[in-house]
Order: sequence, then C-alpha cells, then structure tokens
Amino acid sequence: MSERAFERRVHAMRRFTRFYTAYTGSLDRRLLRSPFSLAEARVLYELAHGNGPTAAELAVVLGLDAGYLSRILRRLEERGLIARHRSARDRRQAELSLTRSGRAAFADIDARASEWVGAILRPLAPRAQEHLITAMKTVERLLAPSADGAPPPFFLRPHHCGDFGWIIHRHAALCGENGLRASPRADAFEAALAQRMAEILRTFDADRERCWVADMDGEIAGTVCLIRWDRDDAAADDTVARLCFLLVEPHVRGLGIGRRLVETAVQFARAAGYRTVMLSLTDDMPAARHIFATIGFHPTGRADPAPLDPARAGEIWECSL
Repeated sequence: MSERAFERRVHAMRRFTRFYTAYTGSLDRRLLRSPFSLAEARVLYELAHGNGPTAAELAVVLGLDAGYLSRILRRLEERGLIARHRSARDRRQAELSLTRSGRAAFADIDARASEWVGAILRPLAPRAQEHLITAMKTVERLLAPSADGAPPPFFLRPHHCGDFGWIIHRHAALCGENGLRASPRADAFEAALAQRMAEILRTFDADRERCWVADMDGEIAGTVCLIRWDRDDAAADDTVARLCFLLVEPHVRGLGIGRRLVETAVQFARAAGYRTVMLSLTDDMPAARHIFATIGFHPTGRADPAPLDPARAGEIWECSL
C-alpha cells in the first residue's frame, strides 16, 4: 500500500468522524434535548443494563478517565439518580445502581434515542436500512473484534439472481491485484469475464453445476463456481469438473472462507459423479495455491494463457475424487 493511498484513507476517515459527530449531535452539551450530556447518558445506560458495577469497572467499560467519571457520578448522585451500596464482593468497593428517579430518567432518554433513530431509518427504503445496518456492523467488526477472538459468522448459500453480475463486478474491480489497471487491457478483461459468465448462465446445468456464495451479515464475502471442464464440447468427458471464479473479499481473507468454498465444491463434485476436479491457477496466487494443496489438489502441467487475461499463464491443478 502506497503512503499516498494510506493518507487518503486517513483523510476519509477523519471526514467521516466529523460528519458523524455533527450528525449525531455528539458535541452538543445536552443529548437529544435531554438534561444529560452524552457521557452522562452512557453512564445511565450502563447502570440500567449492568449488575451493580463499581466505578472502576464502569471506567473500563466506558473507556473514561477515572477522575472525569468520578465527577459525572457525583453530579448524578447529587441529583438523586444513582445510589452507592457496599459491594458484597469487595467491602472496599461501592456498587452503583439507579434510583427510582434514575430509572425514570433513563427510560425518558432511552425513548428519545429510539425515536431519533426511528426518524433516521423511516425515510429510507428497507433495503437501504439493511445496507446502513450492515455497514455499521462492518465498522464494529473491523474496529472491535469479538472478545473471544471468534471470526464473524458466515454461511454458504446457492446463488441468487444478480449474484453472477456481482461476481463479474468484483473480479473486474479487484483486477488490480493481478497487475491490471484502468486501460484497454482491463476493459478487455471485464468484457471476457462478462462473456464467459453469460455462456455459463445460458446453459447452466443445475444438477451438475453450482455456484456458492459466502454470506456474511447479508453481504457477499466470497464465491466459487463448479462447472463441467469443457462444457462447450458435447463429446467431452463429463466426469471432469472445473472450479472457477473463486473470490474472497480482501477484508475477510484469513477467516477460512476460501477453504470452505473449495471443500464444498469438491464435496458436491463427488456427489454429482465427477471423478476429477481441475482448475487453472496462476503463479502469483500463493494463498490460493496453499488452500488447494492442503485440500488435495496438485499441479499437473502448465496451462495455456488465461483466456480472461492472456498476459498471465499458470498451471493446471487437479484433484482426484
């Protein structure tokens, strides 16, 4: 990644944070026209949903300076919204809870927050609402991975109408990884992708050919297709399958999605009566080569120049079923 590209991303993220803090009113002294600041409202929220946390525990959860949090707690206590009780776990510590007035105050600000969010979502079409929520989940997943280190969940599904168009789009958009840039050569690459995909779709055999999509939070994270090796030749051996259009989105690589896609395709090929699965693999794909090698594929010879990118040749890899 070039330094200039990284600087552009830094500026883009700063621009978004400025937009978001202004849009949500985070800089306002009072949140949602309530009597509370954002920090005070977050304290009320944690106490409403917590199990008697101490001030020290609250500081960790909220990421607040202990002195700043102490001043917030003092103000809320003076207003009769929180109470302190000697902790049964550690008599040196005091547990915090909401009083009846505190619970009423939290209920009011909670209702204001739900109304405000509803006003943002309601004008958007349902699909736009889903896109917005998915984008928020993506930000949360990338910046705050789960505490147990578990990867985000995904599942494989059959292709839906429009997925093949997405495959063409993403392969073309990521062609920079393969040495292509915006140029007549890149345009020819995209045109060849579209032509090949159209040929597959026109004669797609649902009994012996499949396309799988890795779905993560409603977004496509990867794909792979399995078709007859030489499907344009009616006299060709129909016991050989071709694996093609394997793609895993860059931001979710390393989570096992590629391996799961390939293993699923191989299992289907075996059940469909194929004896061999083959694919063309270029020399500049070390991660893919590792996946295929550990699943049981091995190189059997050099491949002709790739029809979708004639400048890049590679190898034929084969897996006997």
